[in-house]
Amino acid sequence: MTPAVLALGMGAVTASGCVWYVPALVDLRAGADRPASRRLAATACVTGWATAGVTALLLLLGVQAPLLLAGAAAGATTSATVRACAVVRRHREVREDAACWAALDLGRSRDRD
Repeated sequence: MTPAVLALGMGAVTASGCVWYVPALVDLRAGADRPASRRLAATACVTGWATAGVTALLLLLGVQAPLLLAGAAAGATTSATVRACAVVRRHREVREDAACWAALDLGRSRDRD
């Protein structure tokens, strides 16, 4: 299969991925209105899709395979690392929210007694 066909296929898949990366861009644009974990997850999503787009462009330009694979691996690693950070941050936010709700509930139960 020629690199041009691969680039066309990757470009089509990247374009159809707009159902994921457009909402992620909206989350990033919203800034502080969104929780930090959601912004990190959106960053990971955009990084992953941008990696696919850049890889398609590099295929079209005829870049050698080792350089192409290095770029794709770097983008995938970055995206996975940021996504893992988002998961850790989300668990931390859930624990903080649960502690806040527990403190509020504890205050109400004392008033009832």
